[in-house]
Amino acid sequence: MKTIPFSTLLFTCLLTFSCQKEDSKNTQTITLQNDGYVEQGNRAFIGTPVAGEEIAVTLGPVSNTFQVTFVTLLFGGTGQMQATRDVILKIYRDNGTVVPGDVLYDGDFTLPSSNSLLYQLDLRDKYIVHQGGGSIRISFELVDDKIFPSFAQEYDGPYDSNKNWIKDPGGFWTSNAIGGTTGNWVIRAIVEEYL
Repeated sequence: MKTIPFSTLLFTCLLTFSCQKEDSKNTQTITLQNDGYVEQGNRAFIGTPVAGEEIAVTLGPVSNTFQVTFVTLLFGGTGQMQATRDVILKIYRDNGTVVPGDVLYDGDFTLPSSNSLLYQLDLRDKYIVHQGGGSIRISFELVDDKIFPSFAQEYDGPYDSNKNWIKDPGGFWTSNAIGGTTGNWVIRAIVEEYL
């Protein structure tokens, strides 16, 4: 009968244990949203002709550490004409005040327009992790002075002026209600919460 050296057996056990530990990490998929938009629901596209302006929403909180995997939004206002617009997606740590916390991620994207279909950005390969739970602020900075395509607000869900934001090019954050609009930006996030 052939015997297995103790060191080989120990290595095999350690490898098996570490693989099981990694596989047993539990996550939960959560959709974070403030808006109540449904296809063809009550919404309006808000013209955004100011380069450097940011449109943002506060989403959450989430109880534990989580990774942002997708951002979904309604972006249009050009009717049947297809158009695109370059933006900078920023994800901030939201600390519950008007001015958010640190930037967790920023990256350039080109968004296509649609008057009814939600568009989804796949961020799984960006590894955007919010340690310790809490809220995030999803923001889109406009890099040109086009008016449309632009972001939609909806008027079916309950409005919260402390979760819908505009940042001017000078860096000053305000509720979108101060800017004269009182709808929820249709911007959502899908996250994986680590349990």
